[in-house]
Amino acid sequence: VEMIKEFIVFSRKYSNNLEKLKDKFKRMVSTDSFSSTDWNLLKEGVNIMGHGILDSLKKNYPDLTEENLRYCALICAGFETDELAILWDINSDSIYKRRTRLRQKLGLGKNQDLKKFFENQMEDLR
Repeated sequence: VEMIKEFIVFSRKYSNNLEKLKDKFKRMVSTDSFSSTDWNLLKEGVNIMGHGILDSLKKNYPDLTEENLRYCALICAGFETDELAILWDINSDSIYKRRTRLRQKLGLGKNQDLKKFFENQMEDLR
């Protein structure tokens, strides 16, 4: 969780210099370095803040994998495409492909905004 907070601070600080941001975070963290405890803490935090959003997604969309839920948690936590690309150590095109596959699993249109979808889900859970 602390690494994620630090990541957000750095991403804002270096938002105008994507290469510097990417290099900084490649050295600092990747999702490979997250332990299962780190992921569980992230998901728990998102679940608390999101009124049980991840539990709801898991229940209503049983085809979501653990990796899908982690990705959902990061989106719900406010990560943008460029930040996700850096965190997962993949290019932005790969993030767009992940979003497309996730939209399919959620039964959404190909242009429907995932962040808005999650926000609406959280509002409904309130």
